[in-house]
Amino acid sequence: MSVTTDLVSELVRAANKPEKLSAVERQGLFTRTVVMAQIMRNSIAIPSVRREFDKIVERVA
Repeated sequence: MSVTTDLVSELVRAANKPEKLSAVERQGLFTRTVVMAQIMRNSIAIPSVRREFDKIVERVA
């Protein structure tokens, strides 16, 4: 499996048992997902508006 499919699989498993996830685990999944999205955007040449802050992170914070 690729890194992307591994992450998606982990997110699906986590979505099926949200009551068992700690806040640290949820934050870790969220962070990994944002980083993966940034890497994927960069790999297909979609520039980020502000590199140091991702819009999705700003909305949640």
